[in-house]
Amino acid sequence: MLTIDSLLTAPNRTVEAANGVRYAYRRLGAAAHPPLVLLQHFRGNLDNWDPALIGALASTRDVIMFDNAGVGGSTGTTPRTVTAMAHDAIRLLEALQLPEIDLLGFSLGGFVAQELTLIRPRLVRRLILAGTGPQGGEGMHGFADDVYVSATRDEPGAEDLLALFFARSESSVAAGWKFVERIFTRTEDRDALTTLATRDAQLDAIHMWGIPEPSKLLRLGGIRQPVLVANGDNDRMVPTRNTHLLADRLPNAELRIYPDAGHGFLFQYPDDFAAAVHTFLA
Repeated sequence: MLTIDSLLTAPNRTVEAANGVRYAYRRLGAAAHPPLVLLQHFRGNLDNWDPALIGALASTRDVIMFDNAGVGGSTGTTPRTVTAMAHDAIRLLEALQLPEIDLLGFSLGGFVAQELTLIRPRLVRRLILAGTGPQGGEGMHGFADDVYVSATRDEPGAEDLLALFFARSESSVAAGWKFVERIFTRTEDRDALTTLATRDAQLDAIHMWGIPEPSKLLRLGGIRQPVLVANGDNDRMVPTRNTHLLADRLPNAELRIYPDAGHGFLFQYPDDFAAAVHTFLA
């Protein structure tokens, strides 16, 4: 049985892939097939995943979290395009000898998840896209000024996380502070922090993905898998209208919008979102 201690002490493992990158990852949960692989947000590492969400997901799933090339505890150089990030993620999956996966991508991880699914359509059984948007979507080319300041600060703090991930309401802010407490609960064997070089490379990739180009939306027709598309009703980092675009353009999509929530809705509603993921994957 998964316990809070096993969750907070899951070892940092590494595996070397064919591209020469040694990837840092954690794997925990039930021995279910296929495993659920998680792709992280801008500047995030293993410790930025909410323990409440991971615990709920891993209660019945084999969950794999990892740092992509050049991120956190992984070696290599962070690419400057989403396509290159997808290829690096594929190298990790090959190194772990995973012939089929379910895939959850959050924010930038959702960009990578879409690209990975298009590149290797037979690898992904079901896809979950959280707080993310399609290439060439709406209002995604650069952040609003206040979002940019919090997102790119050299040493972001708790207030920046609250500003980026949560709504302005009292209830959402309160949930945000609980999330901040949870991600710092693990005190031993924490992951390496992401660097400013990683920040800058990922920012280039995000900006290129967000260049307005409606024709890019046609690519979504190539994702034939069942997709769960979810977001908060007021995402300021990847505007929520892009979640609706995904649901409208993907051939086999289910849409969930969470009230009084922003980009980090999955950390505001970890149990509800995990339950939706379990139902969808089943």
